[in-house]
Amino acid sequence: MLLYFFNPECTHCLAVAQEMSKRGWGSTRIVALPTSEPQFASSFLEHAGLSAGISPDAALLRKALPFTEAPFAVALDRGKVVGTFNSGQMESEGYYATLKRLGHLN
Repeated sequence: MLLYFFNPECTHCLAVAQEMSKRGWGSTRIVALPTSEPQFASSFLEHAGLSAGISPDAALLRKALPFTEAPFAVALDRGKVVGTFNSGQMESEGYYATLKRLGHLN
């Protein structure tokens, strides 16, 4: 599972989501968590072309998985955090290489 924290009004978050939509996620489930303006989450994901479930629990999860700004991602394996990625990391191929190594990408 990959948790993707994003701000629906952030163009940087949109660019990352659009790049994520081009990748082969296989059986990895992506859960998108809007950090603000949750009413725009569905249209954001549709515009990005990213297939993901939407959770309203960003504030709750942010307490356990603190970060300073979106986008932010957390890779989970059987409920255990196996990787965290800040906005700078998510713009590099290293992000996708790590997710592939973890078995989250084909």
